[in-house]
Amino acid sequence: HRLILLDTAESGAMTNSGKPLHVDLNTVQLFDLVEAIDQFLADGRTLPDISVSLQPVSKHYRQAEKPVTERTGPAALGMASLALAAIAFFFVPIPEVREPEPSRTGENTNETTTPTGESDPQATPTPTPKGTPLSIDELEKVLTTAPEITDPTELRYIQRSLQKRIFRAWGNRQQFAGNLKYQVSVGRDGAILGYKPVNGTPLDGAEQTPLPELLYTKTTDNIATQEPIAQFQVLFKPGENEGILEISPWDGYMGKITLGPEITDIAVINDLKDKVSQPIRDSWNKTSSYPQDLTYRVAVTEEGIIADYEAIDKESWDYSQETPLERLMKPAAAGIGSEGTGLVPQKPLAHFRVVFKNNGELDVSPYRSNE
Repeated sequence: HRLILLDTAESGAMTNSGKPLHVDLNTVQLFDLVEAIDQFLADGRTLPDISVSLQPVSKHYRQAEKPVTERTGPAALGMASLALAAIAFFFVPIPEVREPEPSRTGENTNETTTPTGESDPQATPTPTPKGTPLSIDELEKVLTTAPEITDPTELRYIQRSLQKRIFRAWGNRQQFAGNLKYQVSVGRDGAILGYKPVNGTPLDGAEQTPLPELLYTKTTDNIATQEPIAQFQVLFKPGENEGILEISPWDGYMGKITLGPEITDIAVINDLKDKVSQPIRDSWNKTSSYPQDLTYRVAVTEEGIIADYEAIDKESWDYSQETPLERLMKPAAAGIGSEGTGLVPQKPLAHFRVVFKNNGELDVSPYRSNE
């Protein structure tokens, strides 16, 4: 910044008597000078003989103003866009809120009549994947290629699971005009892979049974190459008051049926007796009314966890849901239902005979296999 000082006469007019004086200022010095001059001019008593003549700048030097329409155009356009968006959202339908539907378990806990006193629940089969159920022709092909389960102990555990699943899902046990007989193919985990009518059973007869809704949809390649299959004869037949279910292996049992690996040490069994008795007593609602004593075989792990149980007779099966055994059972504690092992226990179990007496007493004693 450069400040030029010129000589002036006493009248205030500039003269050419001398050269102008040039003073170079930096930015700070310039602002200090301007501020000092402002202060002098603000106080008329400081420099009474000096005044600054100010006048508006001519329109010739001012920037031309834009028309009002041009200045308000962007704002008007924005408001119009906002209004159009609001109108568009007004016509968008409000999403419908739906409550989640409860999953279908296919079980009816109030109707569990069985003429043979079959077993109680085992591990839950693998959830049904997306796919198409096997047709009769596809099932025939699978039966000729997939390995078959023949071990009597494993067949027995699978049969118990199959009977439980069908009875719990069979809600409407209406009277049939005749017997409905099927060959049912079951996987190692208890899932129903396919079925076909036999002995003149009509094709549409299955609609009177829970078989269609229990059918596990799976590809033929996976079944044939990865999973052994157990074959059962399933018979639905009329009874006096309701339908009767009978299940047996298609070729019968070939060999001795066992309970799987067992704990046989007497000291361990006596210790487990107290461990299993207490949680059953604590969970038992003694106000329940039974027509007679209910007897069960209860299998317990070495840690005292109930992993399996089985009703000994028909009445015990009918009232099994009124006992605490179902709630206390944890099949996974014994490896039941784990990947690739099926329904046979993988850990040794101690077996007890548990009796819920109709007078409110509980009796627990070691179970003998010949009972």
